[in-house]
Amino acid sequence: MQEVNASKPEDVLHAQIETLPPKQQQCVMQCFSAAKKRSSKGNVYSKDWILECMLMKMKSTKLYEHLRKHIISLQVRVP
Repeated sequence: MQEVNASKPEDVLHAQIETLPPKQQQCVMQCFSAAKKRSSKGNVYSKDWILECMLMKMKSTKLYEHLRKHIISLQVRVP
């Protein structure tokens, strides 16, 4: 999957990300941003992403309901 995404032009990848719901877009963009960095130090997260993470931490027992309700969960393709 990394090789496939690395071979795509950046504008095509952004166009595909824009088809996702807003919360999933944010999740994917934060994951890509973190993956580009060699170290986790100095990584700047958006305020919305930090708020979502805090809410998920507080709702640990109802986390799956929160993810489904706000369409945050990502579909993982299995080959």
